[in-house]
Amino acid sequence: MIRQLRLTTGLIMASFLTLHLCNHALGLVSLPMMERMLEVFVSFWHHPVATLLLYGSFATHFLLALWSLYCRTTLKMPWWEALQLLLGLSILPLLFGHVIGTRISIEWMEVVPRYETVVGILWTIDYGVLRQSSLILVVWLHLLIGLHYWQRLRPGYLRWLPLWQLLATLLPTLSLLGFYRMGYQVGEIDLARRSALLIAEHPQTMALIQDLEGQLLIGYLGALVLVCIARYVRRVYQVNFGAVMVEHPAKGVIAAKRGQSLLEALRSANVPHSSVCG
Repeated sequence: MIRQLRLTTGLIMASFLTLHLCNHALGLVSLPMMERMLEVFVSFWHHPVATLLLYGSFATHFLLALWSLYCRTTLKMPWWEALQLLLGLSILPLLFGHVIGTRISIEWMEVVPRYETVVGILWTIDYGVLRQSSLILVVWLHLLIGLHYWQRLRPGYLRWLPLWQLLATLLPTLSLLGFYRMGYQVGEIDLARRSALLIAEHPQTMALIQDLEGQLLIGYLGALVLVCIARYVRRVYQVNFGAVMVEHPAKGVIAAKRGQSLLEALRSANVPHSSVCG
């Protein structure tokens, strides 16, 4: 059930991300084209049901990641699995500012979402372009590892793998190029004056928004710390509870902690073992 839930929430977020990157890529055509696509995009994803589905998937996927981290009795894993875990844990700190600056600000201040405004602001705030570019690459790479791991044994996927690799490279590249082109195009707009007007019209809301990212980051780091403490407590309990002796044909007898899977016990003892199921 947990695997199916992780897969379902991941596919929901993947559909959102793919459409969002396609919208960014239209920046290579024109800003009006981006805005028209954005209207369609917003009309669907800002519907209450779609919003609940999307943000519920974000929350569920993150909680499942914390649960997976807690359940691991060892952090020894293949490099690609460690990379996917690190990328996944890096998404939320990069995402907080983007969600606050787009969705939350739009809802609280009743501002009409427009690429001209969002892209312009990202190009004027400190590290805005770097954070946005990093967010796209981190989320996309995390997604690709998950999709590849899910499909890698299917003959149809392997047969068309060169095509998937081409599409997986083109989409984020075109998306970033569209974002950069729009940044240069809206650079002449007086965004400082527009930002000053927003602050003057909504002073309390702007103050809340400015403090919100720091509060979310503290909550995120707090959750990671709690998981690490829980893992340590469980580890101490397992040591006191005893061990299970596993006989390996090449390595002899291996002492495994109670509660470990056989794969985790072998990895803890630095014994390589194939694991198609993960």
